[in-house]
Amino acid sequence: MKMVDFRRMAAKMDQHMQQLDVRGIKEPHQIINLK
Repeated sequence: MKMVDFRRMAAKMDQHMQQLDVRGIKEPHQIINLK
């Protein structure tokens, strides 16, 4: 995996976390289930 790919993935995760934060979902297992 290239560093660029890793950064892109990290950015997507970050967006996911922010969206979940807005919805008030804090539990990690729900994030995994979205995929």
